Amino acid sequence: MRADLSVRPLRDGDYARWSQLVADAASGSIYALPAYLETLCSATGDRFAIIGVFQGNEMVGGMPLYLQ
Repeated sequence: MRADLSVRPLRDGDYARWSQLVADAASGSIYALPAYLETLCSATGDRFAIIGVFQGNEMVGGMPLYLQ
């Protein structure tokens, strides 16, 4: 791992940046968006987290996690 990369769970305030990253990615999917995950979790009673990867202050990747 590069020294200038960091990984952390995203907070609600990060979701707009995450949504833009997903929208800009060729492999981006609606299933990775917080709005979809919030709707899914409200229907199932489960929860989700999104792990963000940052290079300095720039979000460069991540992974949404559906948690049962």
